[in-house]
Amino acid sequence: MGAEIFERLVSVPRPVLKEAPSSWLTRAAFSQDEKVGSFRKALGIDGGSDLDLAIVRWLVRSDAKAENEWLRNLLPARRVLLSLMSIDPRGSAYLLKSGRGGASFRFCPACLTEMPEHAYLIEWRFRCWRHCPEHQIPLHSACAACGAPVKLPLEFREGQDDQVDIASLAQCGVCGGQLARAAELAPSAERPPEFIVQNGRALVAALECGYFYLPHTTRRQPLHRLGLVLRSGLVANGAR
Repeated sequence: MGAEIFERLVSVPRPVLKEAPSSWLTRAAFSQDEKVGSFRKALGIDGGSDLDLAIVRWLVRSDAKAENEWLRNLLPARRVLLSLMSIDPRGSAYLLKSGRGGASFRFCPACLTEMPEHAYLIEWRFRCWRHCPEHQIPLHSACAACGAPVKLPLEFREGQDDQVDIASLAQCGVCGGQLARAAELAPSAERPPEFIVQNGRALVAALECGYFYLPHTTRRQPLHRLGLVLRSGLVANGAR
């Protein structure tokens, strides 16, 4: 099934610029009152593998080009993830993962508060991306109210009996609390050295550009050499 299906469905949300594909698919499934797994299967997106990478492979197969207005804002994430797959097919060394093909995220509470459409950005999936460059605050990886990790897919639901309403990605998928509000009350993580922060951002930028430069050189470096950067300890690439 091609990406043109989204021009025939009603009320499918357009992706937010730089949104992670898994974030958009979760919101799209909710707009159609479908479970994410069922919606994914109906679109022909591979099951069992990393959700973001599987969606990118589907976008390539379905020939979703830049002029497709529904998916244009996914192009930055598509470029980054295609580059990543060229050096790390499963994203194991670079992406936060929750197991069974799920995607884990850090998030900026200020960004979530300001977004007209609550969404998770592709850079929030990267282990090395730890601070928001716009708000200059550390990212959070879990709900400050209940400690549950932030991960997708998240099933939206109407609260019944002892359940809580889950109506947007701004909420914790376990307790239903507002992630940004709880994060504001949590103690801030210690900021790592500035060069670690900058190198993490530079790594994601290298994946989007398809190359990078080393200090004091003018020669472009191929992406496969990013492994050397990781092993050097110049990038904070831990899972926490």
